[in-house]
Amino acid sequence: MVPTPFDSTQAWKALLDTADEINLRGSLRKSQIARITEAAAILKSIQRTARRQKYRLFLNKILRHAGPGVVLLCAAALGQVRITDLKDRERDDFCHQLQAKDIPPNINELATQYDIPLSENDLETSLIAQDRSVNQPVNQQLYDSISNDPDLPSAEEQRVIENATPYGIASVFNEYLCGAIRRVEGDSKAAVTMAFPLWGGPVHCLMSLDICERYVEQLAMALFGAKIKWVEQVLHLVLHEGITLIIPNSEATVKGVSDETIIKIFGTEIYSAITECPVHMREIAEGKHVTECVSMIFTKKGAIINLSLGLERGLQLQNKMYI
Repeated sequence: MVPTPFDSTQAWKALLDTADEINLRGSLRKSQIARITEAAAILKSIQRTARRQKYRLFLNKILRHAGPGVVLLCAAALGQVRITDLKDRERDDFCHQLQAKDIPPNINELATQYDIPLSENDLETSLIAQDRSVNQPVNQQLYDSISNDPDLPSAEEQRVIENATPYGIASVFNEYLCGAIRRVEGDSKAAVTMAFPLWGGPVHCLMSLDICERYVEQLAMALFGAKIKWVEQVLHLVLHEGITLIIPNSEATVKGVSDETIIKIFGTEIYSAITECPVHMREIAEGKHVTECVSMIFTKKGAIINLSLGLERGLQLQNKMYI
């Protein structure tokens, strides 16, 4: 039997079912959060592929006629693939059915929480800000540490947020670690970058901390029990029992930290976010006692600490740190 093609009637039913589910649960599923995050990123940036352009036009039309809550529901219930796979006539019929009055009020609050623009004017403002930020110098070390991570998609397939507020990082990290994170933009921002891959993968969220040079030795010892020393361009890394690694490169990466150490250095909030990462879940299933979700890249000017996090708690941390 040939399956019935997905049409506007099915799309409308899926949207209403999702609205009811969100009201009953009071929260979003991880898969829904991923689709909503993707939609917000696509809506607020110029797209190059035909499918993404079609999805962005649809989202923009829904935002204009029905509001941010309906955008969130369309993303959560259907996502990019199902929306763009609709025939043009079916998609137009679906748009005509969407009315803001049919949406529960708490859905609009969720839309704001997940960074969906409130209106077309709000969207235009965010696009202007994005254009300005593209022309500003970025922290190249942090950018490279994200774009080169093997567990993440290419930089073009990620939503990247840079430079948290000092107040924001103080709500997450202890005083010592806040002091260790490099300040940028005239000390008004902290060099913390978060990347959210748009297409899934083993790492749902990567947080990168740019560490000042004077804190590197202490953190290397606290995290890995390792002593480091640069001799000209060669890094000497002294591990447990006196084992020394000599690394003749400008950068070197060390991974593998225990749960107890993560809690001690980064706190319980970061630890909880790490435990939600699929990489950490796989490590637990394999019986590993240290996790590669915490890594440290040593450079001549300091270090980059990368933290692999779960999506839901990663988004919560984003909301706290970038205020």
